[in-house]
Amino acid sequence: MTARGAVGARPGCGIASLFERRRAVRRGRAAGRGHDRIEARSIWLRRAVEAELRADRTAVVGRARANLARMRDAHGPGAAADMDRWADLLDGPLDGFASVLASAARSARDLRQCTPFAGVRSPAERWAAYRAFADARGDGLS
Repeated sequence: MTARGAVGARPGCGIASLFERRRAVRRGRAAGRGHDRIEARSIWLRRAVEAELRADRTAVVGRARANLARMRDAHGPGAAADMDRWADLLDGPLDGFASVLASAARSARDLRQCTPFAGVRSPAERWAAYRAFADARGDGLS
């Protein structure tokens, strides 16, 4: 058994890998990529959702509407304005809510904090999008 124990037996799972990952995250934050990077990654993922919308609008909008109904029950009147805005966008043309998904405008960012598109992409698809984002940026962080 090594000093790292059995955990070190799997590539990428040892103590050294953990410390390398932490250093990479810290370098990203030090370079000013903390919140801005997360927002850019979110927009990248939303573009993947937009592709799903264009491929099968009926299914994606149906899921979004079901999510909105659950969200209304869970959040009550406090989030009604956001829920109403999403409902209006879902009723309108695709370009209307597709632009909200990718916009950097503050109002769009605020609206995305309460998105009805959860579950549109599987966890594996979401992580694939995160990896593609990291590869495109060349920073190695997911």
